Amino acid sequence: MTYSLTKTSMLAGVALAAVLVTPRLIPGPTTTVSALATARHARITAVLRADAAGAVASTAHLRLAPKGGLVTGQAVGQQSPAKATAISSAVSYEPLISLVPYAARPGQSVEVQGHGFAPDEAVRLIVGRASVARTRADADGAVHLRVAYTVPYHARPGFVRLAVIGARSQRAAGQRLYVVPLRPWATASAYVVHPKDRVRFEVYGFAAHEAVDVDEGSTYLGHSTGSTDTEGHVARVGPFTVSAGSQSPTYTFIGARSGARLRVTLTMLPR
Repeated sequence: MTYSLTKTSMLAGVALAAVLVTPRLIPGPTTTVSALATARHARITAVLRADAAGAVASTAHLRLAPKGGLVTGQAVGQQSPAKATAISSAVSYEPLISLVPYAARPGQSVEVQGHGFAPDEAVRLIVGRASVARTRADADGAVHLRVAYTVPYHARPGFVRLAVIGARSQRAAGQRLYVVPLRPWATASAYVVHPKDRVRFEVYGFAAHEAVDVDEGSTYLGHSTGSTDTEGHVARVGPFTVSAGSQSPTYTFIGARSGARLRVTLTMLPR
């Protein structure tokens, strides 16, 4: 009958451990492993039930010896004399996090996943120097923040550091998020027009989830019929009627929340 030490962490001089117990005891559905202990410390009990074949595959989070040196653990069958002993070393937790995505434009949300934290501990998400979200690790020390951070609409392009810190273990894991610069562009249904023609545009590269306002010269024409998608794209803007007052009708597209601007100039031909 064997088991193995799968992860440990230091906290106030005491190592926290997740022990994966996989013994095979005397067959019987009522067999349990009721005691897990270390050699130098008082007995620590975690009750784990064996199946009908006498096998146990469970995880017990235990307090073990201080970091350094060897740790001896023992599992004892409650209804049988079977015993198992394993010798391991206690080491610190080494948490890791990942981002989905690693590059985001203003207005876009980022998901954070992580593992290797202390079981059931509270964790904080830090962006730069600000604490922006809190959650709790699960029984295996995993963390999942589905909408962890939304890039502000006026965020400057470049790298931003995200870190998740365990409140109990005081262990931290970090990653860098790249804030994508906004470089909007557009296509027009026609680039050479006559007065009173109708023209449509498709615009791209704005912030995520924002409307786009449209001006012709100093005249406000309206805004997009919907918001941009997560990539900052709008399927269609317009149609607009080309006025006869300019030889070079110019349309300005402005992100309603980001302030990103784009100018498109058409060529006017007489009728």
